[in-house]
Amino acid sequence: MTLQEWIDARGMLNHYMLKNRVLNILYSISRDPVDCQDDIAIIEQWVTRRQEYEQFFAAAVDVFSSAHIFDDSPMAQEICQGELENWRRFAQQVYLGGTGIERKIAKMNELLDSAVDLVKKLSAAQSVSEREKVTDELRHCTAKLSSAISAFPSNIVSIIAPLE
Repeated sequence: MTLQEWIDARGMLNHYMLKNRVLNILYSISRDPVDCQDDIAIIEQWVTRRQEYEQFFAAAVDVFSSAHIFDDSPMAQEICQGELENWRRFAQQVYLGGTGIERKIAKMNELLDSAVDLVKKLSAAQSVSEREKVTDELRHCTAKLSSAISAFPSNIVSIIAPLE
């Protein structure tokens, strides 16, 4: 996945799906927890994209890697391939250690797992009060997931700054 493909996927998965669809539907369920079966069905469809989100999260490790500085570097043409791979590995280790990106991705996967579990609870909720409680928990969880995704850089310039 290229950086531009990742940024495009981020826009679709985070902004369009999470912020514009899922969170709005959850607010709709909160307003009318009695007549919300159609909304719940849409939320159930969202979690079928779980694997797409996991692949998107995992791709961030490579997409933002500082090892890419060697891809088109004049230095890459001056040194042997083995030496170049050593430099790439070194840059990758510095990047992984300095950004904590693997920890951030693990946290996003935990939030995604929680969201999937909460959608199952929402689908099985028998009472209005249970549906309200689970909807609030799911809304909070998906908002945290969206914020975690939003914390990643959105353009090439912001990659230079470390992920916070």
